[in-house]
Amino acid sequence: MPSGARVKVNRTRWSAVVRASTDRAAETAAESFQRKVSEEIYSAGRVQTGRMASDWFVEPAMARTANGSARRVVSPHKRTIYQNFGTRGSRPIPPRKALKFQVGGRTVFATRTRPITPARFIERAIGSMTVGDWLT
Repeated sequence: MPSGARVKVNRTRWSAVVRASTDRAAETAAESFQRKVSEEIYSAGRVQTGRMASDWFVEPAMARTANGSARRVVSPHKRTIYQNFGTRGSRPIPPRKALKFQVGGRTVFATRTRPITPARFIERAIGSMTVGDWLT
């Protein structure tokens, strides 16, 4: 005769419990990631005004499962992607002799631009995430 206990689980209530705990874990991890990205930007030395390091926002994202929860951590600044991944230098396309662009309201003409070395602060922040960052 087998021994043990039988447990009947109410699936609706269980789904609510799972959904609530995944929501808390996703929110906690996103806030932790937001803080880590800011720290990595400062450690990479990519700070002039501090806006790129401080302006990160957590927003909801589409979850992959019914009981799942997802968040995105985004920056509103276009330069963030260039600072993270780097750029190549630019030269004008012939027959042009110079590049023309705006910097702080001023028009600048240049024969070339230098490349931006990648800082990879997003990747370093992802790599520094631990299980503790998901716990509430």
